[in-house]
Amino acid sequence: MPVKKRADFNDCAFVYITTTIKEWSPIFIDRNLSIILLKQLEETLRFYKIPIISYVLMPSHLHMMVFLSEYSQLSKFMQSFKSLSSRKIKEELTEAIKKKFMNDSKFRLWMPRFDDLILYSDIQFIRKMEYIHNNPVRGNLVTKSEDFEFSSAKDWLTDKGR
Repeated sequence: MPVKKRADFNDCAFVYITTTIKEWSPIFIDRNLSIILLKQLEETLRFYKIPIISYVLMPSHLHMMVFLSEYSQLSKFMQSFKSLSSRKIKEELTEAIKKKFMNDSKFRLWMPRFDDLILYSDIQFIRKMEYIHNNPVRGNLVTKSEDFEFSSAKDWLTDKGR
């Protein structure tokens, strides 16, 4: 599998990120696992001092938009987040489900890569924000994006988040 090279860029940036569970397994239909993952995301963001702008946790993947004061910290942040969340989620899985994520006697929850996009314009920023918040509607999980529990849409689109 080809390895994606990261941009040679060290300025601050708004970055759109997507990471996916191995084989697109919909493990986050389990509310408890979703909560565990989002708590780990919050801890990792706090450790790296990275503000999150928006997010949505879908059954098999996570989209988020963050602000990086140094783009070069992205890989370390994602490596930490994926490693720590894998350990915590592994503890909660049944043996049968754990087997699905075993590879050469190692537990692999996440696909080895993640995708990122540096947002260079207001239009890109708005489009990615809308994409993140409308993902559960497109996935037929809710009819209104602000009704999806594991998303920042309610924070952006209603008074509930204020």
